[in-house]
Parts: sequence; C-alpha cells; structure tokens
Amino acid sequence: GQYNSLYTDNNLTVGQSIPFPSTIIRQFQLGAEQILGAEQFLKVQQNSLVYEVRSAYYHLLYLEAQSKLLVAQDSLYENFFRVASARFRTGESTLLERTSAESQWLEIKNQVRVNASDIAIAENQLRVLLQIDERVHASEVLHKRQFALLSDTALSQNPEIQWWAQQVKISAASHKVERSKIMPDLMVGGFVQSLTGVQNINGIDTFFPSSRKFTGFQFGLSIPLWIRPQIARARSAAIQEKIASTNANHFYVVLRGTFEQGLQETAKNNASLAYFEESALVNAALLLDQAMKSFQKGEIEYFEYLQALRQSFGIRS
Repeated sequence: GQYNSLYTDNNLTVGQSIPFPSTIIRQFQLGAEQILGAEQFLKVQQNSLVYEVRSAYYHLLYLEAQSKLLVAQDSLYENFFRVASARFRTGESTLLERTSAESQWLEIKNQVRVNASDIAIAENQLRVLLQIDERVHASEVLHKRQFALLSDTALSQNPEIQWWAQQVKISAASHKVERSKIMPDLMVGGFVQSLTGVQNINGIDTFFPSSRKFTGFQFGLSIPLWIRPQIARARSAAIQEKIASTNANHFYVVLRGTFEQGLQETAKNNASLAYFEESALVNAALLLDQAMKSFQKGEIEYFEYLQALRQSFGIRS
C-alpha cells in the first residue's frame, strides 16, 4: 500500500506472542505432572484388570467345586429314588415317598444344569477379560488359601490412592499456571519492507526502488487491560485444588475403612472355616454315612433320611 508515499510499497511483518518466562516454566511443570497422572491412571486400570481376572478365575473354581458337590448329591438322590421306587412296587412304601424322592432328585438335576450354565458364563467372562478366543478351563481345585495380613502402610501402595495424590499435584500445578498468566506476555517480531522514493544519503539524493528492502525488529509487552477474568480463573483453579485434596482425603478414609472391614471379614471367615474343618465336616460325613446305613436297614423313614441328606450336604456346601 501507499504507507510511505504515492508509490505502492510492500511490508511483511512476523510477530510472536510469548508467555512470561514464569508461565512457561509453570506450564512445563503442569505437563510433567499430567504425564505422571496418565501413567498412574494406567497402573490403576492394570490393577483393576488383575482384580477382575482373579475374581472371575476364583469364581470359576468355586462353580467347579460346587458342580462336584451337586454331582455327588445327584448320585445319592438318584439312588434314593430307585430304592423308593422299588419299595413302592413291592408295597413297602407309599406313593408320597416315591414322589418326594423323585422331586428331590429332579430338583438336584436342575441345579446341576443351572450350575453348568453358570460355569459356561464364568468361562466366557474370563475369556473376554483375557481377550482370547479359545475356551478357558479352571486348571486347579478350589482350596483353602493363606493370606498374609497387610499393615496400614500397604494402603499407601494402592495405585488409586497414588492416582488421587497425583490429581492434587496436577490441580496445584494448574493453579500456578493460571496465577502466572496474570503476568504480561512478551511480544517479539521483525519486518521487511520497501520504501520507494528518494533518500538523502550523505548529502546525495538517491532513488530507492521497491526491490530495495528495509528491515527492523519489534519487542514489547502485551499487558491485559481487563485482568479480572484471569484473576477469576486463578481463583477457580484454587478452588479446584481444594476439591482435589478433599476428594483424595475422602477416598483414603473410605479405602481405609474398607481395608479394616476386610481384615475383620477375613478373621470372621477364618474362624468359621476352622469350625467346619475341625467339627462340622466330620459330623456331616458321619451323618450321611449313618443315615444311608439306617435307611437301607429300614431303621429310619424316608423323611428322616431326606432331612439327613439335606443337612449333610448343606454343611458341605
């Protein structure tokens, strides 16, 4: 354009706004904290997946063990039905006994089918979690597990607690970034242009065409005239930092409570398991054996035998 004379000149200006040095440092620190947060979140997801796989696997072991118990029940109730049918044909028992025996047998057979379906569902769930196409089978037998009692220091190693702690650091770094943005930006740039016309150089008039270029640079500060919105954003970031800290403390309190509850549940279940191992299972086996012998000898009625079967398998279950 004609910014210097009637001649048409051209100008090319390149400028760059650069945040204040403290802002750049704060943004770099925020980026580093966000990377650590992403890495910690990955650990949380990995830990969650491990938990889901373990839970699905042990649930499958439980269903397999339950299947063996149901098959044993099915065999006994089938035998009971055959005996009741034979006694009914010879007139030694009533139709009620035969029908009751058949009902119990059919009920167990239905439970066997339902449990088989549950096993198929559990296998498919485990296959999905492992992301494999072939069918999954439980390779071991459900057995009593020994747990090492953890201390409170184990809570600090929980990946999700560490992730929440990192969120506090990210919020604090974000707050510092917003506060540093209150500082003015730096402006740097340069230009190249033509100044077509006559210039007096050392007392001599010299004509400069448009092909002759003149250069220069620019430097300055970009000071916001309306700073209150940025101050409000900095205050908002401060509130977010407090929220992150409160959430982290809340999660720790909840996890600690869950952890202590888990210790109490473990102690309760260990005591219950000791009772079954030391006396209940022994009595259940004795009850089943004596009931079978007494029923075969005709010493007890069918309803007493059924009650003994249910009690024995209920304890084993």
